[in-house]
Amino acid sequence: YQRRVRGRKPDPMAEGVAEALSFSSEHKRRAENLAFDLDVWYPRLRQFTFPTVFLPLTLPEATAVVHHYQERYLSWHGALSARDVELLEAFTHQIDAAIAPMANGAFPRLCGRSLKDGDPLHPERVSERYRAGLQELRDSGSTGPLEMRAMFKLDWMRCTTGSEVMSLLLSSERAFVDLKDWMQFGEPEQLALREWQPELTQEWEFRVFVFDGQLTGISQYDHYCHYPFLDALKPKLHQMIAGFWRRFHGHVGVETYVADVGYIQSSDDVILIELGPFLPCTGASCFRWERDTAQLKRGPFEFRLRAPGEGLSDETAAELVQDALFVWRQESRPYTDTLERVRSAEGNLENSRCSRLRCVAAAALIGAVWSLQRGRWSGRTKWSAGLALATLLAIKFGRRILSTRSAPTIVFMYGTLKRGFHWHNKFLGNQRARFLGVGVTLDPRMLVVGKCGVPYVLLPETGGTCVTGELWEVGAETLAGLDEYEGVSKGYYGREAVQCVLSSGSAQERVEAQMYGMVDPSQFWDSEELASLQCISEYTMEVHLAQYKAVEHILLKQQLYLAGTPRYNDLGAHALSLIHISEPTRLLSISYAVFCLKKKKKNRTMISYSYSSFIHTLTVTS
Repeated sequence: YQRRVRGRKPDPMAEGVAEALSFSSEHKRRAENLAFDLDVWYPRLRQFTFPTVFLPLTLPEATAVVHHYQERYLSWHGALSARDVELLEAFTHQIDAAIAPMANGAFPRLCGRSLKDGDPLHPERVSERYRAGLQELRDSGSTGPLEMRAMFKLDWMRCTTGSEVMSLLLSSERAFVDLKDWMQFGEPEQLALREWQPELTQEWEFRVFVFDGQLTGISQYDHYCHYPFLDALKPKLHQMIAGFWRRFHGHVGVETYVADVGYIQSSDDVILIELGPFLPCTGASCFRWERDTAQLKRGPFEFRLRAPGEGLSDETAAELVQDALFVWRQESRPYTDTLERVRSAEGNLENSRCSRLRCVAAAALIGAVWSLQRGRWSGRTKWSAGLALATLLAIKFGRRILSTRSAPTIVFMYGTLKRGFHWHNKFLGNQRARFLGVGVTLDPRMLVVGKCGVPYVLLPETGGTCVTGELWEVGAETLAGLDEYEGVSKGYYGREAVQCVLSSGSAQERVEAQMYGMVDPSQFWDSEELASLQCISEYTMEVHLAQYKAVEHILLKQQLYLAGTPRYNDLGAHALSLIHISEPTRLLSISYAVFCLKKKKKNRTMISYSYSSFIHTLTVTS
């Protein structure tokens, strides 16, 4: 689906022209952080966080999002096709249906990152709500950086329609980067719609640091400002957050991570917002990775709040907010204008081409009829008449005639991809596959369960027992996505044909299916451990719920993938990049983003906030 538009220079990010912004480094960042994507940890921790609906993106849909960004923001005229427009509009309707039951709307994001750098559908309305909120704070006699507080309370990322979600998605450089990464390196994405929490603003968010199973630090999430009202609540918040962490920690599945939590005033309760890796890419808030890493690993425990004079001055905070509002005040046409322009242009071009073809075909057909009437029906005349008739039929029924699908493949699923299991919806949902029935392998296979609860069929090994699973029919695109997830190209898993008995109702039939399995068990177990593994005949839901640890599973996969490569998150291994913009500079007690913002022209700078994102950043966009 990647296309190079004729007459245009290649995207420098895709071609690796600009090393600092190359997709290789972005890919490395994403690869190291993949284990803490929302869809990895959410199923085990849903009781501690707010409801979320996942909409798996297909590769053509993701490609359409990338093409829109190239068309609108990179001036790749012709990158977006009419087919892309159809896919984006259909996905908008899908979002509408998913968001309708959410009374307060939704906070949209990809599983890897939020869309905080996107543009709202109606920026002028956002500006009006900001002014009203700021005036309300002033009238109430509130203290602190009022402009920043008004911005934090602004629900500019709250979406109630599919069009509002698409405006953020299609204008987000983060989404463009991450979806382009999928197109180049695999690892599909999902759009997540998180139920909006009106009380959850950044002044009531806190970052929790956990190392080797110990709570080592808590920080206010917004480390730019001092909030006097938090000082008196610090002992209570410490006790509540620590107690809440003890309740959810056992469900995470790993012992080292960073968590974001929020305090809900009306219910006097704490809620989980995000999980992130214990790495520099996750902002340290009031701590600093360069200075405080040892303390965040070994203690002593500390709960940090900004003290008076430590944060940004009220004047600097107000200036940054005004920079954001300046961008939103600029005239910007909605994304739908781009879709309509492409549809109209391509429609006119197609109509023009079809009109010319009709004229040529009609002339050829008339000539053939004229020849027939005069008894000149030769082989060449028959050929011309047939070609003319075929051209006219192709113009009328072209899509149906030309659209061909490759033969489907039957796949035998025995683990986390089965119905109701952790990864089923992402890879087989959204009408990507057709369930055929329960299947049992004809020959015995060694099915074992690893330490993080992942089932493996050991392909080189013989023995074991006949395995029970599910048989699914998938197309070429879905099969390619499964190959990526299973790591076939990376050498983790192989895929081979296996004979199965398909049970559908009372009928049974023998079918050949593709089955994934581990190619080299020695990378996980030595010979003694391998001999001691217990084979099972079926990976049941009971085993899955009791043993599967998704975060640990993906961490293991990514460690294998990244083995031997320099790590993106190694401190001092590379120059400071935009992923570190939450980190303070050496010279100032403000973030690198603020340092950059002071040097940027207003029409090239945007400050963005979201109420529940992984990393609180002031996003510099070029």
